[in-house]
Amino acid sequence: MSIIYKLLCCLILVSCMSCVSCNNDGDRLSSHMQEENTAARIGGREQALRLAPSEDLDSTSMERILIDVRVRENALRHEGEEELADTYIKSFLETLDSVNPALYSEIAADR
Repeated sequence: MSIIYKLLCCLILVSCMSCVSCNNDGDRLSSHMQEENTAARIGGREQALRLAPSEDLDSTSMERILIDVRVRENALRHEGEEELADTYIKSFLETLDSVNPALYSEIAADR
């Protein structure tokens, strides 16, 4: 009886440990997704801030930045990260609206 009891206790312990492990993986996955969303938001914001009117910003620089934004968005979508791409573009457009409303209105008219 004692061997069966010990085996049963070991099985219960292993089951409990695997349940706890699965829960931690879910927490890590959720945390990783939050970090990716934050990075997408920050990336979009940073790109828009580069488009704030200044003496250094010429049309070629603006085009290069806008192309980089679309390349990044399309890369995310190609990887199946639709939500991250949406977060990235939303953050970019919201920031662009505040730092360069004229450019934002041109881009928004094309959408």
